[in-house]
Amino acid sequence: MLIEGVPVGRMSDLPPEAAGLHALVRYWKKTSPSALARWQRENAGRYLPQELPFRLAWEHGLWATTGPGTMEQLKSLLRSGTPVLVVTQRNALLPDTRRYELVIGYDDGDGSVLVVGEGRDPYRVESYGDFERKWRVAQNRMTVLRPPEFDRLPLGAPELFDRARFHEAAGAYDAAVADYRAAADAGLGQSVLYVKLGNTLRSKGEVEDAEAAYRKAIALDPGNGQAFNNLAYILAERSKDLEEAAALARQAMVLDPANARVLDTLGFVLYRQERYREAADVLERARGRARSYPPEVQAEIAFRLVRAHLRNGDIHLAREVFRDARRMVPADRVPDDLRELLK
Repeated sequence: MLIEGVPVGRMSDLPPEAAGLHALVRYWKKTSPSALARWQRENAGRYLPQELPFRLAWEHGLWATTGPGTMEQLKSLLRSGTPVLVVTQRNALLPDTRRYELVIGYDDGDGSVLVVGEGRDPYRVESYGDFERKWRVAQNRMTVLRPPEFDRLPLGAPELFDRARFHEAAGAYDAAVADYRAAADAGLGQSVLYVKLGNTLRSKGEVEDAEAAYRKAIALDPGNGQAFNNLAYILAERSKDLEEAAALARQAMVLDPANARVLDTLGFVLYRQERYREAADVLERARGRARSYPPEVQAEIAFRLVRAHLRNGDIHLAREVFRDARRMVPADRVPDDLRELLK
């Protein structure tokens, strides 16, 4: 069993894992190596290493799943026409023996797999025994990229979750909600799933259902700071149960004290409670902690601080913060209620 058309070789300026991921993208999307190399240069420092495969896939119209696998799962994927990027390591005590390899075929007759490597002859045949030994050392890690319309295999709960993340990132919220719920029905009862479901439902405008999802996330894991934070925010957005919202936001701070978004939520709740001086103090701290965040996030926090300063009558401070925020986003991203400050 052999998958044809998988790109071989490696660009020397890419780390091995990136080269394997790029080959998967090129297999599905026929994207040029130069375009992928440019994407790698522009985004390598933007995302955490564990997020990079997902972001690379999403931005090229593919969804990704990564985790431990079995030999039977590997064969099933290959039979469906899906090449698999695996992590192998020959010696558990020698990290430099770790490799990222593309598996593109197998033969039960002689008990071997076909792996794409490097060099003049990139194809390498390995026995099941040798391959499984070095794969096991690396905890049987594998990564798969697929287009969303690919339906040759039934999906398990983790795969449904990963496809839901792709749909959510693409703004296909109905499809994302369907996959999140299917993953939950398939047994993935994780708190993070319900936070993601709540976020997607909020994006759809289904705020009551989003609130229920966040409460479910908290019930499953009372240590999930993001669930407390998001529930506090959605309550404050509707000026609903503001005392509860404040308590939730403070609990989120206990659980995730270094997170600027958590401070921002508390500031927003205090603003909704018309406690403008306290809101400004908290939002100033949030703004300080958000210096390393993307510009649009820094601007969002800053604009909230501007509103608090205006409510306090601190016009000079409001204009000063507004000027800083204005440098981070184009004019059309300035909130309508603050456009007077553009003049």
